[in-house]
Amino acid sequence: MLSLEECRKILGDQARGLSDAELDHLRQQLYGVADIAISCFLTRRDEGVTLPSKATATPPNAPERNRS
Repeated sequence: MLSLEECRKILGDQARGLSDAELDHLRQQLYGVADIAISCFLTRRDEGVTLPSKATATPPNAPERNRS
């Protein structure tokens, strides 16, 4: 688990003004999001779902490329 000191270092100026309790709450939310992301990844992996590579992925609403 990240210490509060490490969290403050990572957040930099954005952590200024946050109490230890507020920072702890934010840290717990971060761990919750990470847990969901990992669970989704593992579920998709176990189901055989593959994601396109970054090199070939096209972001939504990206402009058409001129292919010459």
